[in-house]
Order: sequence, then C-alpha cells, then structure tokens
Amino acid sequence: MSEKNKALAARIPLEAFNQGKLEVIDEVVADNSVDHGELSPKQRTELQKILRERKRNLKKALDDVEAALNKLNPTRKKSKKRKL
Repeated sequence: MSEKNKALAARIPLEAFNQGKLEVIDEVVADNSVDHGELSPKQRTELQKILRERKRNLKKALDDVEAALNKLNPTRKKSKKRKL
C-alpha cells in the first residue's frame, strides 16, 4: 500500500470516528468502492452518528452516577479519569 493510500485510510478512524468529521467518509471512500461488509458508505455514516451520540449519552450518565456517589459519600476515593 502506498504512503498516500495509508494516509487516506488513516483519515477514517482518526477524523471520522474520533473527531466526528463524518464527511471524511464521503471524501475518502469512492462511490464505486467495494465493501465486503454489509453496510453502504451512507449506512456507515449513519452508524457513526448513532454511535457518537450514544457515547455522549454514556459519558453523561457515568458523570451523573459518579456525582451521585460523591454526594452520598463525600470521603469516597475519586475515580480516575476515564477515556470514552
């Protein structure tokens, strides 16, 4: 794989998935590309939107639980910063 192709392929997980720039999928994946999975490029984009929203909801729920635990037990050892 050429360095150019490696850089293009790296954009999807780095920019689309991690940063939420879903338009990158349309920029990088050709209209006539063959995907051996079950999702079309449009379906992949929609899936990423859903997953990113659920991740935000999960983070908020975990923050709420931690705040409630801290309120119930102020001397409780604080949890480490979590990565989501």
